[in-house]
Amino acid sequence: MTYEQALNYIHSRLRFGMKTGLDRIERLCELLDNPQDKLKAIHVAGTNGKGSTCAMLARVLQTAGYKVGLFISPYITDFCERMQIREQPISHDQLAEITEQVKEAADKMEKEGLYATEFEIVTAIAFKWFEQSNCQYVVIETGLGGRLDSTNVIKNPLATIITSIDFDHTDILGDTIESIAMEKCGIIKPNGITVVYPKQNEKALDIILKTAAKKNNSVCIPSIDDCKIFSSDIHGTRFCYKDEIYNLALAGEHQIYNALTVIEAANALKKTGVDIGQNDIEHAVLHVKFPCRFEVMSEEPIIIIDGAHNPSAMHQLNNTLQKLLPDKNIHAVIGMLADKNYAKSMSIIAPLCKSIITVDINNPRALKKEELCKYVSQYCACSYENDYKNAVNKSIVKAKEDNGIVLICGSLYLASDIRPIISKNDII
Repeated sequence: MTYEQALNYIHSRLRFGMKTGLDRIERLCELLDNPQDKLKAIHVAGTNGKGSTCAMLARVLQTAGYKVGLFISPYITDFCERMQIREQPISHDQLAEITEQVKEAADKMEKEGLYATEFEIVTAIAFKWFEQSNCQYVVIETGLGGRLDSTNVIKNPLATIITSIDFDHTDILGDTIESIAMEKCGIIKPNGITVVYPKQNEKALDIILKTAAKKNNSVCIPSIDDCKIFSSDIHGTRFCYKDEIYNLALAGEHQIYNALTVIEAANALKKTGVDIGQNDIEHAVLHVKFPCRFEVMSEEPIIIIDGAHNPSAMHQLNNTLQKLLPDKNIHAVIGMLADKNYAKSMSIIAPLCKSIITVDINNPRALKKEELCKYVSQYCACSYENDYKNAVNKSIVKAKEDNGIVLICGSLYLASDIRPIISKNDII
């Protein structure tokens, strides 16, 4: 099997749709000799902040000298980014080789009437690769929810992390914070450790604490009162937490809270015997990079790409822009998926903008640019473009005229398509 054949096979599983439930992934893993049971995992669920939290924690463990696997979604520029070891994505040849093994198992399943979905196939590939590569630790991000997510075949994680919980995927997870939190808390296992994002919704926190108590988990919640911010700009933040100084490479107040979550997760892991030093944590927080999370792509003018795609993330983006760039006119390029709460999201970010150009996302669930533009027009000047490069260039011209900035947001799918255009300087 070639890399192209592997990708075609993986994406062909989309025809089975997105189905919740663990019966298929459990059987698939069983046919692969249950690689997930041989991994020392940290399992992460939540609405926002999962990716950044996973990247930071993996970097902590790696800096401490361990061989660390990282499973995240979605990817930004290359499919293989979804699974990494020591921050290096799986190679095309390795993906092809392991996909062939997983396909053989999936074919056996189909004879039993079980049809694995795309995410289940990808999850199995990651677990098998981490096992075969002898990873000492793995950091696993859930795909959607938690209780019925494919990654929840992990039975005994070293620690469970619950990041910020808010409204998203309400058609699947429920339309109340409580129902969403219940699904996220499905990854909490008996007699474990649960680390919780410190600025959690109160209703969600109540569910988390009750679930953790029921499962006899020790719970760790970072203390915001023990955190003092010294300085912050678009390139990061310097802060003190429990008398230790940290320089965080990720911008935004919410990233400070993600960092506190990681710091406490690292301290919790130390108590289980994982050898992590304070210097390892400080170094990891300083050097971690995670694309499309308030990522500064250019300085003149400032071009920022952010994957904010739901109201909660838009609130965080709005807060970061107002705190770090209060005097700048914002010229945005925005595209969103139709199944996201685009009305609420735009009511949060659009009033902050001087102009917005809407575009179609390269995804079958995309909201039409014309429809999005029509809605956004009530907040600021708006037009739409067919071509990403033209949209970015027009926004750059406007930003240069009034000492403004360019913002790209609305979806990680959009961010992943536009980022290479800017990275290659394929703009004016």
